[in-house]
Formats: sequence, structure tokens, C-alpha cells
Amino acid sequence: MVEVWLPYGETEVCADIPTENFYGILEAREFKPSKPPEALVQEAFEQPLEGLRLREVARGGRAVILLDEYASTLPLQALAAGILRELEEGGIRRE
Repeated sequence: MVEVWLPYGETEVCADIPTENFYGILEAREFKPSKPPEALVQEAFEQPLEGLRLREVARGGRAVILLDEYASTLPLQALAAGILRELEEGGIRRE
């Protein structure tokens, strides 16, 4: 058996994995973005991978924005600013 400790909330839990089923532990490499987060967010809103821009989808509608700062590693300030900008360009007013 191989003993593996896994992050779980504020602590860790132990998992015993049969040796024949254990292939190794993968660790993420450090990510170095090519541009500042604000520029990447703006670019993503301006050039969506598929479909319409958020401002086009938002036209004539209403919106609520919820962002969870504790569950995300995204640059939330830049993301929120980008969402607000796109919604306003789509005609949705801040209330």
C-alpha cells in the first residue's frame, strides 16, 4: 500500500492506495501568464472561443453577478470589471 495525503479543506486526509494501482503523484508546474491578468481577461471577453460576446447575449436582459473569492484562483477584480463593462456595453444598467 502507498499512503497518500490529500488536501481537504483546512486539513488533509490519508488515502491508502494499493501499490499495483499507484502510478505516481502529479504536481502542477508554476504558471507564468504571458500578459497581466487584466489584459488576459479583456482579451477573453473581446474574443470568446465560441459563440457571441457577453454584451451581445446580454442585450435586452437583466443580470446578477456572483463571484466567490474563496473558491477561485482567478483575478476576480479584473474579471468583475470585465463582466461589468461587457454588461454595460450590452445595455444593462447598474442598479
